[in-house]
Amino acid sequence: MSFSQDHTDYYLPNERPKKLWLKPLDPQAYVQSPDIPGFRVLLFSDSAVHFGSSLTSHPMKRPKMPILLLVGLPVALGVFLLINTSRAATETPEYKVIRTDGKFQIRDYPALIIATTPMGDQGMNGSFGQLFRFITGNNEGAEKISMTSPVLIDNAKDQRTMSFIMSKKAVEKGVPKPLGDKVALGKVAAARFAVLRFAGGRTSANEQAAIEKLRGWLGAQKITGKGDPRFAYYDPPWTPVFMRRNEVLIRVDKNAQ
Repeated sequence: MSFSQDHTDYYLPNERPKKLWLKPLDPQAYVQSPDIPGFRVLLFSDSAVHFGSSLTSHPMKRPKMPILLLVGLPVALGVFLLINTSRAATETPEYKVIRTDGKFQIRDYPALIIATTPMGDQGMNGSFGQLFRFITGNNEGAEKISMTSPVLIDNAKDQRTMSFIMSKKAVEKGVPKPLGDKVALGKVAAARFAVLRFAGGRTSANEQAAIEKLRGWLGAQKITGKGDPRFAYYDPPWTPVFMRRNEVLIRVDKNAQ
């Protein structure tokens, strides 16, 4: 008679219960230890697991790693490396941090040239598509312009817009004019901003919560915000939510600390 792999508990005085992993081979008896109350042991055909000073045991066998874990770890690592490599390879605007308070910062940004399109009914996907077509050749010079990050979304009360920041190379060369009237070039003047980095997806609830937190912090610091908030999204939509870099910015006075 043979048994599948099993284990039993054994107990020693003043010690925590332990697991004893055994490979059953025609077990003949299951006995109670005569020397140590509460100590249980399995006897086998030609040998026994001894107790007392000569106690020996088979090493505990670890459960096999689940297949999903074996597959999931490399995938997760690949996504992490891809995101970080993508971030490192994508141009972002330079800024100077004036002050940091937890997740809040005061930053100075230089002047930026941006390509902007209204969001309206087309939503984020439609607006992104308009801007992407512009930087990939839908312009007077049929020129390709490098993608940058973050993507900016302005929360103006009268109209919500999406903007791409033009790369340094394109600005130095001269940004070509967009074809049609869906995309317009503009300039963001150099300014000081209060910034909050927040997690989560691109939802109205997350954005509103971030705005309220930043405005609350500004109030506590006795700093006056100016104009409508602006959102900066650094990552593509396929980035896992917990790894995304999202920020909300509100312009403040140039002397704000």
